[in-house]
Amino acid sequence: MTLEINDLVYDWNDNHSSQQSPIISVHDESLRDGLQAPYAIKHPSLDEKLHLLRLMDDIGIDTANIGFPASSNIQKNMIEQIAVHKGREDWILNLMAAARSHLSDVQVIVDIVQKTGIEIEAGIFIGSSEMRRFIHQWEMKDMIKKSTEAIKLARKNNIPVMFVTEDTTRAFPNTIATLYQAAIENGANKLCICDTVGFADPQGTENLVSYVKNKIVRDQNVDGNTIQIEWHGHKDRFFDMANSWAAIGAGATRVEGTLLGVGERSGNTPTEALVLNLLLKNFNNFRINLHSRNEVISWGLKIRKLAEAYSKAIGYSIPVNHPLLGEEAFNTASGVHADAILKAIQIEREDLAGLIYCGFNPEIVGTKPQARVGQMSGRSNVILALRGLGISQPDPEIIEKILQYAKSHTNLLTNQELSDLSK
Repeated sequence: MTLEINDLVYDWNDNHSSQQSPIISVHDESLRDGLQAPYAIKHPSLDEKLHLLRLMDDIGIDTANIGFPASSNIQKNMIEQIAVHKGREDWILNLMAAARSHLSDVQVIVDIVQKTGIEIEAGIFIGSSEMRRFIHQWEMKDMIKKSTEAIKLARKNNIPVMFVTEDTTRAFPNTIATLYQAAIENGANKLCICDTVGFADPQGTENLVSYVKNKIVRDQNVDGNTIQIEWHGHKDRFFDMANSWAAIGAGATRVEGTLLGVGERSGNTPTEALVLNLLLKNFNNFRINLHSRNEVISWGLKIRKLAEAYSKAIGYSIPVNHPLLGEEAFNTASGVHADAILKAIQIEREDLAGLIYCGFNPEIVGTKPQARVGQMSGRSNVILALRGLGISQPDPEIIEKILQYAKSHTNLLTNQELSDLSK
């Protein structure tokens, strides 16, 4: 009898109930928030942006922020051209553009929409924490006036609005309630809760999202549609993914990220990690057949292609230990680990070789576990490393020579060293 993965793995992540999985959308901020990163050494060209957006559409990302059109004529013109291409190419991907709570910012979006005939959601933002109010000397009545006027202008022109409160995770409850309620009353159908400086931990995220859902949104709707709660996170305290998951558990139905987690300071929640984890939980099928191994692998390769295209477009190298895409992400120099991987291969269970020391099968993102050889390695590391070089049946004496060489050196052996020693 062939044992399946489910016979060998008990999934404590599953609630093991018949409750239907929620459908969670992903909103990508790579072309707006991501480009504010000081280590994004260049901005993508129009062609590069279009390539990235086509890949996002193909993967099944729900929405992409395509920029801040009021910030410059270059931004405005690029956003116009992106909208034209969406119309020509009939993307399913929705477009969003950012705007401060200023009438002039929203008017730029209105002008683009009227010129192109393509819907663009307005992400209208305003600071909400007491710290922001104190520094800028903002009065609540003025904040309400500015934000509601901006929302009204967008809605008057049939532009959907996501109302964004910056620094929500440090704002007082009454401030949040006042701003969000005014936004709802004036037609905002999405509320974005922002952990702008990565202040929140998962408990705080759950508390805040639950408060917005149960105390503010409740059963209200806009134009007969349920008000959507969105989560925007940063990784300053390494809680970015955990907070996104806590937000989903508390009622958020759309989560935001940037490719490779690129963003201000230490960055944002990585989009590629969000989409992969949502797939693994079956929280969003991304328009693929989850029962088709080939379709899942093809989809995963598109994630890699998208991330690599963004890396090239902004001049930022993918870290070697990036959990999904780094060149060393699924490799090991441990003898114990390599031994288990090799034994799985020897019993012709490549699927188990990919899972025995990985949290998911790396074939989804187009790779497989590989071994490196160093001081903590064993014979299995050498055998696997040589297999990676095309040497499937290495001589036992060669294996021993390589292992002893590795034990007497402080560095991991390079492929060139392995090749030279195998001769």
